[in-house]
Order: sequence, then structure tokens, then C-alpha cells
Amino acid sequence: MTQLQLCNLALGKIAQLPITSLASTTDASAIALNREWEAALEEFLAEAPWNWAKTRDTLTEESPAPSFGWLSRFALPSDFVTLIGLNEVYSDTPSDLWEIEGGYIYT
Repeated sequence: MTQLQLCNLALGKIAQLPITSLASTTDASAIALNREWEAALEEFLAEAPWNWAKTRDTLTEESPAPSFGWLSRFALPSDFVTLIGLNEVYSDTPSDLWEIEGGYIYT
């Protein structure tokens, strides 16, 4: 399904006419959909560990080490949405092994 098709499904749910292009600079629906797309997509992706949207990454330890509470910090990938697991510990398991803050994961 394309982004345009998905947007038109959403418009149909709120009884709005479909759009023909997301590139329109005059169609109010297209303008609104373009404005909200990234935030809505990120929120949707964070709702569940969608198999089709998972990626794995190897992170590089940042220097210097944090000066508070943690031994290491790693910059999160630019396309990071949510953490599913870290070294076989999954985010739905209570853990004090990591914390995510300000674009970094602290361990």
C-alpha cells in the first residue's frame, strides 16, 4: 500500500474526499497530511513491535562515558523509533539495564 492510498483510507474514515497527490500545495487535505505524516507514522510504529518495521543495528560507544549513574552511552540511530530489546532483554521486561534519554541509550 502506498502512502497516498493509506492517506486516502484515513480521509475516508472521516468522510473526506480522496486526494490525487500528496505533492499538492493547494489541497488542504494534502497539506495537512504532509504536515502530520512523520509524527503519525512514528506514533503508529511505536505502538507495537511490527515485524515488517524492525531493524537491527550495532551501536558504537560514545566518549566520554557519562558522569552520572551509567557506565556507557551509545548514540541512537537517526531513524530510531522505539527499543524492542537489548542483548536478549526485551523492553516489556522490567529492567534497570538501560535508559533512553536525549538521543542516547545509557547502559
